[in-house]
Amino acid sequence: MIIDPIGVILAKTTFFPGRKSLINFWSQSISGKSSRIAKLPNGCRLETDLNIPYERMIYLRKEEYPDLLYLRSLLGKGDVFVDVGSNVGIWSLSASAVVGSRGHVFSFEPNPTTFKKLLRNLDRNHITNVTPIQAAVSSSGGKIYFIAIKNTTFHV
Repeated sequence: MIIDPIGVILAKTTFFPGRKSLINFWSQSISGKSSRIAKLPNGCRLETDLNIPYERMIYLRKEEYPDLLYLRSLLGKGDVFVDVGSNVGIWSLSASAVVGSRGHVFSFEPNPTTFKKLLRNLDRNHITNVTPIQAAVSSSGGKIYFIAIKNTTFHV
């Protein structure tokens, strides 16, 4: 099947003429459950579902990749990082490597399906300095009803 080699090329290159057209072709060619492992700037590996646009962009290093590189310059060993709406964990995994064993990351994700992906990604990378919390965060107390759309990682 031609999809895998194209996906690998797209994930390993940041720019070449026609890349956007190739991404569009490749994205339309994906059918069914299509899971891939993305590599973050710190070397952590992240499970992504290519049928979900946000996760597909993570795999292609188009989603927040420059910001993840910048995060490394903002944090130091022993720092505490709070990831609100952690989704599948790209920020938590990135921060975890920087703050090290003396630091800690608190990772909040309310979506049950996405929270399970977060847990798998933490486990895949043997992360021990992240506390995952399945909850929403707000400036005030109260209840909110969360409606999760099946097979998505969309925001509330």
